[in-house]
Amino acid sequence: MDTPYYKEMLADEMSLIGYHGLFAPKCIPGRPEGVAIFFKRDKFKMEESKACHVKEHAAGTFKQGEFPECSDVVVVLAALRHKISNSLLVIGENSECI
Repeated sequence: MDTPYYKEMLADEMSLIGYHGLFAPKCIPGRPEGVAIFFKRDKFKMEESKACHVKEHAAGTFKQGEFPECSDVVVVLAALRHKISNSLLVIGENSECI
């Protein structure tokens, strides 16, 4: 998702119809892209959210050069509590590996 589009238009438009958004940018210089998740504010309460950049985690696990094809992947995770049933829903969205 294009970062300026999310920040300047989509987040506000989705908020007007009752959604809350989470966004995490990719770590690619010159490419303003990222990943977003939206959920209904009246149905869910966010308990926790986290953005994970695969490159940061892979650096401690893989040798230099072993993980180049997915170094720009970002994952957004959210733990949402359903307001009526009190059930916990954990969702995630990731950017594609290019």
